[in-house]
Amino acid sequence: MSAPVKIPADVEVPDKILAGFTAAQVAILAATAAVLYAGWLALGSVLPLPVYAVVAAPVGVAGVALAVGRRDGVGAAELARAAFSYRLAPRRMSGAPATVGAPVPGWLAGRASGAGIQGSGSGAAPLRLPARAIGAAGYGPAGVAVIELGKDGLAVVAAASTVNFGLRTDAEQEALVGCFARLLHAVAGPVQILIRAQPLDLGPTLSELAVATAALPHPALRAAATDHYRYLAELAEHGDLLARQVLIVLREPTGASTGRPNTASAAARLSQRLGEVHRCLAPAEITVTPLSPAAAEAVLATACDPDRPLSAASADMAAPGHVITTPAAGWSSSRRAAGRPRAGAPTAPNTASSHPASPHTTGGRWAP
Repeated sequence: MSAPVKIPADVEVPDKILAGFTAAQVAILAATAAVLYAGWLALGSVLPLPVYAVVAAPVGVAGVALAVGRRDGVGAAELARAAFSYRLAPRRMSGAPATVGAPVPGWLAGRASGAGIQGSGSGAAPLRLPARAIGAAGYGPAGVAVIELGKDGLAVVAAASTVNFGLRTDAEQEALVGCFARLLHAVAGPVQILIRAQPLDLGPTLSELAVATAALPHPALRAAATDHYRYLAELAEHGDLLARQVLIVLREPTGASTGRPNTASAAARLSQRLGEVHRCLAPAEITVTPLSPAAAEAVLATACDPDRPLSAASADMAAPGHVITTPAAGWSSSRRAAGRPRAGAPTAPNTASSHPASPHTTGGRWAP
């Protein structure tokens, strides 16, 4: 196995231009020094130097703290800018255009003003979300959701399957790392790899499984389905189930910030980049499936409410009566012995596999 290559984690750190300080830090320190010098020119004739030093010390300390202070990896200047923007932002927003500019009712204006939430008599500000539309412009590959992000361009979201890295041999692990390295080298634009987990509700799945079990023609199949129903019911009762999903988000600018947007060209580049991701990950037995407009809308909706349990259908589990299989070629007997079903082997409807060390489930397929 080849030697690991260290990738620096501070590739996006601003450049140091003077005495180890960035341009923003130098600007803050220079502004602080200018204020202190101007104050000395104005008050130096009436105040002794020790007295002026005591008066100007808080200003100097605040400037230095603003320039070099950090909290949780974020600079003090950025935190101050975020706090200032939050203080000026409206406290009440609405997604309905009809309510924008409407006066606040009298019974609510007093309470909102007293709580410091909304000024008396002012209306709701418009709610502006990053995603403007999903596949509404009619461009992009057929059946693939193209998310409009306004001046930030277009984006597509694809779901990726997973592989078990720990159960692979050294040669296979090196091949997997090589596939991921080729993906990183092929990145020609902004990309995000998101691993999301959300509570899973097996109630609807158990109801469908009970109905499908009664319709099975053979007693042996009914017995297997009943046993599987009990297994899922026990998981739902004693385990905190999570539906885990790996998403790859590709974004492409349209040139809207320059005043000359070209959405068709951006959509074509996204289609090409999506194909490159698929080709890079295919040797690692990872399937990349672009999300449809309905699936992309569901992902964005659940991202705004991460604590709401997902149903098994929305977690991409197998439908009732669906036969789950694995590829017939390329699988060794040792991997099948590790718990993989044989190619073409039928299983009970709505099969869910559970990792023995955690309550996470993988629906609709056997996770490699």
